[in-house]
Amino acid sequence: MADVKARLNITETDWDAEIEDITEEADAVIDLKISSQGGTVPVAPIPAWLKHASANYAAYLYQARRKAPEQRDELLATAERELDNRINLNYAPPSIRRV
Repeated sequence: MADVKARLNITETDWDAEIEDITEEADAVIDLKISSQGGTVPVAPIPAWLKHASANYAAYLYQARRKAPEQRDELLATAERELDNRINLNYAPPSIRRV
């Protein structure tokens, strides 16, 4: 949760429950994407790149809840692209990796 709060510049605890929920949502999306590439979930130990991707995705989800629909769509599309790129680089078979 601290990584997500740092990305959002949040120090107070008022939003902790919501941040915990969106972090779980981000992790579930990541697990689904990794398993769809043939990876084993849950990932253990969790590599630094995956912690980073999860915190970024959760921060995007948090911000998207507070934006107008057109801004939300753009924000979530950016989060999806980043996440897909990271998972593709780490889990896709070498013959189909996209850079």
